[in-house]
Amino acid sequence: MLTGATGFVGSVILEDLLRAGYEVVAVHRSALDDSRQNTYARGQCRFIRADLTEEFELPAGIDAIIHTAALASPSGPSVADYLSNNVQATSNLVNQAVRGGVRNFINFSSLSVYGQITAPKVDENTEMVNVSPYGMSKYMAELVLQETIGEINSVSIRLPGILGKGTKGPWLMKVRDQILQNQPINIFNPDGLFNNAVHVNDVSKWVVSLLGKDLGGAQSITAGAKDPITVQETMELLIDLSHSTTTVTSSQNSRGTFIISNDRAISDYGYQPSSVDQIMRMLADEDLADRDPGDAIPAQSRRDNNG
Repeated sequence: MLTGATGFVGSVILEDLLRAGYEVVAVHRSALDDSRQNTYARGQCRFIRADLTEEFELPAGIDAIIHTAALASPSGPSVADYLSNNVQATSNLVNQAVRGGVRNFINFSSLSVYGQITAPKVDENTEMVNVSPYGMSKYMAELVLQETIGEINSVSIRLPGILGKGTKGPWLMKVRDQILQNQPINIFNPDGLFNNAVHVNDVSKWVVSLLGKDLGGAQSITAGAKDPITVQETMELLIDLSHSTTTVTSSQNSRGTFIISNDRAISDYGYQPSSVDQIMRMLADEDLADRDPGDAIPAQSRRDNNG
């Protein structure tokens, strides 16, 4: 069962699940037109419209749940909205999963559980400081799963901004849009290392692979890109690959930068992340394909990451 199946991340995961031969119950909240429902083979994919904040009955025969549905805006909604959509909805789903004998539960969490990050490297044990209502709601959803140890196996993946075609929320995608429009950009702490991003294709393939593993217990893990490069180098690479004339100015701020540890995600859960360089190239490739299919990504950029 996949929640948030029509969202940015859920749509990619749904495609990968079906390609892998899984039968999927795809849960969505908003109305779905007939053309979308008819896209997939009947029997392999069944769409169900449900509001997870309300009581509902889990379909029979569910072996695993991938939970991507959430109120994901870091600011704006009320505390009550976050509690309803991110905590109560997860609690309802987990309770149904326990009753239905679901084996594995994969929960999409967020780096926002840490609040204001001051450590140079973030891992599962990093201190939580001044956590926002959104971040706290994602952490409370993790706690819901921790209460079911012995009844259901789960992993909560604490993710940074998920990048890919069609998403607008993460900071890097907003900067990318400015670069495509040749607008000047300002960056902070340009010499700080950066891997605070993942590509949706990597996350999707990883999550599908987890369905074949014994997750064991109720764990929370961090995940980001591999092979960090500096913020300045990241910007220069995006500009070069986008054939943009954007200019970059930089300044320092007191918050500093941090990198994300992939150690447990790789060693214990088989995560195979792309590098920051590779993710920037994937984004540029997607952009150029939209603008002109004949355009090609240059073999060399302003910075050669291969040596």
